[in-house]
Amino acid sequence: MISIETYSPKGLIVKGASAGQAEAIRAALGEAVVTAYNPRFGGWCFSRKREDRIRALVADLNQDDLPGKWGVLAKIEASRAAQH
Repeated sequence: MISIETYSPKGLIVKGASAGQAEAIRAALGEAVVTAYNPRFGGWCFSRKREDRIRALVADLNQDDLPGKWGVLAKIEASRAAQH
């Protein structure tokens, strides 16, 4: 299960996500978005500027956290492709 925590007024930590899932979230948010794993907080750092979108993406990943979960990653990639 992937969770989201606020760690500062400007930052979120996404915990429980694999590197591939974090990259899929980042990619769905746009090319300019940067994320990095922070071992101190035990998760992936994202800006709170896109908090609503991140929460929606994580909810989709959690809902599909069963066999076939890669379907949501395909949806994220399709969404990203449609934005360009």
